This record gives sequence, structure tokens and C-alpha cells, in this order.
Amino acid sequence: MDGAAFKQALERLGFSQSSFAREHRLHLRTVQNWARNGPPEFLAPILNAMIRQTIDPPASQDWASPGAAAAEGKQALDMSLRSLVQRAVHAGWPREVVLASVIIWAGEKVITKR
Repeated sequence: MDGAAFKQALERLGFSQSSFAREHRLHLRTVQNWARNGPPEFLAPILNAMIRQTIDPPASQDWASPGAAAAEGKQALDMSLRSLVQRAVHAGWPREVVLASVIIWAGEKVITKR
């Protein structure tokens, strides 16, 4: 990852150089050097993983139906939810238990909103 790609990654994650430095307790000069010369090799996969976990904002909030809104939301959340399930399974939770728990959790959130 070169400096330009690092700056693009920061932008995609919603960081300025100074906010990234603050958030991760780095010296601003270090982040500025990375923006000029590229970050250390180990950081590129971490930034790419962070980018994969970002959730894009909706195209608009004027959907044709509640189903259309849910479909767009499902698409936006897919990667994050898949990652959550994979991490829980990796930790030893059976996939079926994880998925049932997510359904129960989501159902409780919908019910409490009414």
C-alpha cells in the first residue's frame, strides 16, 4: 500500500490524518509520513479488513416499500453480519445457535420499538 492508497483508505473509513492519529494514539507526524510514503506492510491488511467492515449509507431514505428498505439494509449489512457469525463460530459457538441468537436479538429490537 503506497501513500495514495493509504489516504484513500483513511477517506473510505471516514478519517482525516489527524483523526486517525488521535483515534489510534499515534503521532500525527507518523500518519503524515505514511500518507506520503505508505504505511508499514502489516497495516495494509488491517486497513483493508476495516474497509470491508464499513457499512455504506443508504442511497436515499425514500424507499418504494418497507420491503425495499429492508432489502437495501440487508445488502448493506451482509458483510458485517457474515463476519459476526464467522467470529462467533470460530470462538466455538454452533452456527445454528449464533443465527438463532441473532434472530432473537433482532426480534427484540423490533418489538421494543413499537
